[in-house]
Formats: sequence, C-alpha cells, structure tokens
Amino acid sequence: MKPFSWRRKPREAKEQHASRLKGAAAFHAMRLLDGEEFEKVLERVRNAVPGFRDEHYRAAIEEGLATAKLKRQEDLERRESFIAKAKDHQLFDAVFMLRHFTNRPGGSRDRMGPIDVHEALGDMHSREAIEEAIAAADALLEAGWKCDLSETDAPTTLGLQYPGFSRDRYWEAASSGYWASR
Repeated sequence: MKPFSWRRKPREAKEQHASRLKGAAAFHAMRLLDGEEFEKVLERVRNAVPGFRDEHYRAAIEEGLATAKLKRQEDLERRESFIAKAKDHQLFDAVFMLRHFTNRPGGSRDRMGPIDVHEALGDMHSREAIEEAIAAADALLEAGWKCDLSETDAPTTLGLQYPGFSRDRYWEAASSGYWASR
C-alpha cells in the first residue's frame, strides 16, 4: 500500500485542487493574525497544495486573511459576551466558566489562548479571592476529566469533593471529562 500524500493526484479535478488551495490558504492565513510573516505562510500553503502560480497562492491567502479577520472579530465578540455572562454568576462559578471556556485539553476553541481571569473579574473581586477560585476551579476541572460517568450521580460526588460551585458546574466538569476521554 502506498503512503498517503497531499500531492495532487494526476486525475484530481481542477475544482477540487482549487478548493484544497482555498482551504489551506484560509487555515494558514490565521497565522498572519498571530504575527507570522506572509512569506512563511505562503511557503506553508505552497507545501500543502503544490502546483499553482505564485499570484494564485497570494490571492488565496489574501482571501483567507479577510475571512480570518472576520472570524477573529466574531471570536472576540463571543469571548466578550461569555465574559459578561460569567460575571452574572457567583465567583467560583464565574472562574470555572472562564477557565473551562479556554483551558481545554485541546486548547482554546478560538485559538486566542486563555482568558485572563484577573482582568475579567478583577473589578468585582479581590486578587486573593480570584486566586482561591482559580485553584478550586482547576481542581474541579481536573477531577471532571478523571471522573467516571458510569457512576449514577457523578456531579453529586464532585459536589461533595469540591464544594462551592453550582450543580451546573459539576455537570459541566463531569461531561467535559467524558468528552475529553473519547
């Protein structure tokens, strides 16, 4: 059996090849928003989907960059909305929500890194209270990742071991562990 290759197959339809270029350009254009140089991104796209002229690569990356900017703006708005939602909860729940939103085993969903909990909640709570809540939320998240969902009431067990959170947070911790283990 031949090893898998991203190289263009001789009979690959031009539309499929162009679609692969568009997808690779959009994926790698996100790196431009993170500060990577255009030429490095161009090289990544060339390696991913060979066979185009330079102007096609550049146009695809520019189009991908425009899409990436829109997505980044949507991500920023979603992040700000989530922080506002978290602020409506008591401290332990708010910190859990913020840590759970961005500190996932696979990384932040929006690729913008963790939310600075002190920055988000510092106007409402003392530094010491936030530190205590961070330690408790991280311990609950870790316990949730190790939780056995075959127990009839895993959230109750987590609640007894990690007091201070609402029942919803115990369910979130238990279910995040379940999905992380799949």
